[in-house]
Amino acid sequence: MNRERLFARLRATFVEELDEQLRAADGHLLALERAPADAGELRALFRVMHTLKGAARAAAVPDAEAACHAAEALLATVRDASRPLAPAEVASLFATADVLRALQQSMAGELGVGDAVEAPAAAAAAVVPDSLELATPQPARAQESVRVASDRLDSLLTATNRLIISAGRGATDAEEAEALFTLLRTARAQWAQLYRTVRSQRGEDAQSGALTRQFAKLDEGMRELAGRSSRLADATAGTARELDVVALELSSGVRGLRQRPFESALDGLARMVRDIAAGSGKQVRLETSGAQLEADRGVLEPLREAVLHLVRNAVDHGIEQPEARRALGKPEEGVVHVEAAVGAGRMIVVVRDDGRGIDVAAVRRALERRGETVDGDDRAVVTRLLEGGISTRQAATDISGRGVGLDAAREAVQRVGGDLRFDWTAGRGTTFTIDVPVTMATLRAVLMRVGTSIVACPTAFVVRMLRVPLADLVVSEGRPAIATAAGPVLLASLSSVLGLPASPEGDGMTTAVILDDATGRRIAIRVDALLDESDVVVRPIRAQGEQPARHISGAALLPNGEIALVLNVGAVITDAAGRADVSTSAAVARSAGAVRRRVIVADDSITTRTLEQSVLEAAGYEVMTGFDGAEGWRLLQEFGADIVVADVEMPRMTGLEFCRAIRSSPRFANLPVILITGLESPEDRMRGLEAGADAYLGKSSFEQAALVDVVRDLLGSHGRETADSRPGR
Repeated sequence: MNRERLFARLRATFVEELDEQLRAADGHLLALERAPADAGELRALFRVMHTLKGAARAAAVPDAEAACHAAEALLATVRDASRPLAPAEVASLFATADVLRALQQSMAGELGVGDAVEAPAAAAAAVVPDSLELATPQPARAQESVRVASDRLDSLLTATNRLIISAGRGATDAEEAEALFTLLRTARAQWAQLYRTVRSQRGEDAQSGALTRQFAKLDEGMRELAGRSSRLADATAGTARELDVVALELSSGVRGLRQRPFESALDGLARMVRDIAAGSGKQVRLETSGAQLEADRGVLEPLREAVLHLVRNAVDHGIEQPEARRALGKPEEGVVHVEAAVGAGRMIVVVRDDGRGIDVAAVRRALERRGETVDGDDRAVVTRLLEGGISTRQAATDISGRGVGLDAAREAVQRVGGDLRFDWTAGRGTTFTIDVPVTMATLRAVLMRVGTSIVACPTAFVVRMLRVPLADLVVSEGRPAIATAAGPVLLASLSSVLGLPASPEGDGMTTAVILDDATGRRIAIRVDALLDESDVVVRPIRAQGEQPARHISGAALLPNGEIALVLNVGAVITDAAGRADVSTSAAVARSAGAVRRRVIVADDSITTRTLEQSVLEAAGYEVMTGFDGAEGWRLLQEFGADIVVADVEMPRMTGLEFCRAIRSSPRFANLPVILITGLESPEDRMRGLEAGADAYLGKSSFEQAALVDVVRDLLGSHGRETADSRPGR
């Protein structure tokens, strides 16, 4: 990646990061306005400004860097004096945020990132103390916004999906045109050889005969046909490439138009909690997080339905009366928390409460009243609740008691190819985890053949695809498993899970795909063949008068006209694993051959992470990134590394704490650690070295070549000592 492209990418990333961090800054400032002495909010705001300063330096945006530095200096002064913020200082920090927002909007308009709107006049005219010395950027030119009816968006999405399918067929046509050209080129070569043979056999006297003239005419025609087929192949390939680019751009744009924040799925939730609690004499507080994360409207609508059912059950069934909570040593006020997270094309929503948990005995009694018995442990009994028709209430109310809440939640989740799981601790609460795709329109998938069927598995869940000799399989928990460096991964037949006819192993080998869902559950599934990886358009399916298959989330029309069944991976893993304790951190063994040295980069600024990752990958290293020290520590424990590069000021776990954790670990004690930070005083450097860092680089003097040189030097001196910190090495 050349320098211009890299900095264009960094600036675009910085614009997005600036928007996100400013939202956080506003929240901290509002809290500080209410409680100027809140040290926690002060530290959080300091961290936001510190992160943005480093990101601005990485993206070469000096105005933003200067503004953040001035704000950071003001916050440091207040922090060191252990005093509350003065009203004028709070106002100046709000003005700083306004100026940064105006800068973000201006850059967004220049780069075409997001929706550039005119910056508020108050930002440009804000009164800022002289000590901050902030440069006010010019506001961006306003852009118009329009409202589009949802049915028109749906129609546009349908047309876009047809275009994507046509683009796939165009690629197939281009391959056919190329194959035709190759065939004609071969035929012409054979014809030319035959022509020469005939001329040689007829002799020089017959060169001007009628037969020879006919041969010559045919030869000229073959040459023309080959030339035209060559031009057709080139033109078809170019058209297919252009069509593919246009289709993907249009698809991305339409999906963006359909995106809505998760908070739209929370509409009315707080009021519902308040009303149910008030009607039952309970005290319940609703907490939410991840409200600004986005997903497709078609996913959020059934997700909202599921969340409403789960929260209603949590308040009505889970949270105890105040006197009961007091007797258990709990606060009188119960808490229901709804949290959303997005990653790898999936949205994970967790609904948890601190109530009584699931009353397994009551569930058994309810089953007995219906004349049902469930063999197995408590989890098997409780799982029956998800099938509907069961309630632990003796009498129905207008809120619950009809046995449809959890069943309705599960059905809503499965409509969009999702999965619903649960866990509970008696007397401590219940947790439901919803796993759904961010969009149902298109996805990147691995295509596999199982018997006579083609199935598509979302690439986000695929850890590894491999061919394993049957003789190398091991037995774990009485079942066949694939051995990995961190332990066996259970192997199951996908045909058995899907209820398809089984295919015998014919060559002493098994083809397997190791899957890992968003919560870390892992399983290996056996398939008959791996076909391809491509973008597919997903369509919902439903048999007439029946519910959709539990393991299938939709169908995809392939360019060759075949239909692929799209797997609901969560349901596949659940049923394939059964009750087995599948490891949540099993690391797949790496090849015994040459392995690139691995670097873990931990920094809470996505701009800085992107810069350092680009530099190190360009130097030939494998790079894994974490958004803070805690994530970096998790990556290190799960995957190992040859060296760690970390920022100092990060949430949850700072770089110093990360470094100390590494030094106190027997496994990683000798691992090289580089700290890169904007805290560059001699005292800061001493703290870093005392924590165990091997090198301490300042961001103000940061050079790309210097980072690569330090990494190479440290790996050269520590290479033998760190070999055992990588799985499979």
